[in-house]
Amino acid sequence: MSYIKKYKSQIKKDFDQWSKNGNCQNAVNLNSSIGEDYFDTSNPHYFTGNLSSEIVLVQLNPKRNKEDYGIINHFKSFEEYWDFYERFGYHHYGVDTDRTHRSPFDYKQIRFLEPFNILPFKMGDKFYNLETVIDQKLQIELIPYGSPDFNYKKIGLNNINPFINSILQLILSCERKYVIFCGRVFCELLSPYIINQETSCFKLKKNDSTETRDNFELIKIKIKYHGNILEAAIAPQFAKQGAPIRRYGEKIAELYYSNGKPNQIIDGKISIPNTKNINSLEKSILSVDKKKLLNRRSFEKWLMVWYRKTDDSTIGDFENYGQQALLWVKDKSKKYKLNADTKRDAVKIYLNMLDQSGGFLKWTIAPNAKGRMNKVVFGDEKTKISGFYMYLI
Repeated sequence: MSYIKKYKSQIKKDFDQWSKNGNCQNAVNLNSSIGEDYFDTSNPHYFTGNLSSEIVLVQLNPKRNKEDYGIINHFKSFEEYWDFYERFGYHHYGVDTDRTHRSPFDYKQIRFLEPFNILPFKMGDKFYNLETVIDQKLQIELIPYGSPDFNYKKIGLNNINPFINSILQLILSCERKYVIFCGRVFCELLSPYIINQETSCFKLKKNDSTETRDNFELIKIKIKYHGNILEAAIAPQFAKQGAPIRRYGEKIAELYYSNGKPNQIIDGKISIPNTKNINSLEKSILSVDKKKLLNRRSFEKWLMVWYRKTDDSTIGDFENYGQQALLWVKDKSKKYKLNADTKRDAVKIYLNMLDQSGGFLKWTIAPNAKGRMNKVVFGDEKTKISGFYMYLI
């Protein structure tokens, strides 16, 4: 039996007990070991999203006020319960819902995870992005029973350790690209398994361009578990109120993987800028074959990553005005090129227009400076973006 099946079996056992008895025996036993009714013994919440996702966030447990303890199981079946958590984003933000659910935490997750460039966010599509950030990543609750707080000393490391074993087995059951434990307390909780630890301290730039007063940290860890090695990270300030969470995500993405190389064309491929926070996934986005035809989504993601992660004044090196195409794009039956001398400010304008259009910006063909019908203009107003040298081929 794969561990995911075993994990699902444990969840079903809790569900069945909750349905029949009004509580989960495992939670009852845990409270007995602690010596008080610390955790809610009903309504277990093990995970949210895709159990096979390449990106994993690990939280301590569901936050729950004591007045919400002991609710009756209203799910009609285990399948309905499972689907509720597996597609939590769909059930709250999908096209078939009333979309009245409000959660600042869900917006925070988008800002934090967008710099990793692993989830397929769409610029300007709020509800799609909310659904995506929940359903296409995996969030694991270390202990699946709710409580108002998490005092690991009161709970006891011996009581927590079986849950640590469970989530490590779950994480190792699939290929993961990012595993992030949210909270400094995981340094203590994971200490029996950590064989290497490296801490980076840094300040972050706030929205007003000033730096944070306090330092932020990323703790890269290497875990050895039953002969398996797991490379992961601890984000101590993930829950810090008022933190510039997008900047924190950018810094973690930068430090989790190595940086890239200067931007130029080498052996037919576009290499990577070395000016800002380039991680391996962004490298794969930017380092495309110069002759490869990109689809629109890949083209626009390339522009977004380039704009956010470099300081270059143009998208590529060039010798003569208008002589070198850097990117080639195919949209439906038409092919386009974007020249290497396209300017930074022009890319910014394009991305702003893309955002304002809800993620799909209309392309139209207009005369170029010499009267030839190959210049691409944008939006319903057919705007010519100065310095954005894109042409039909």
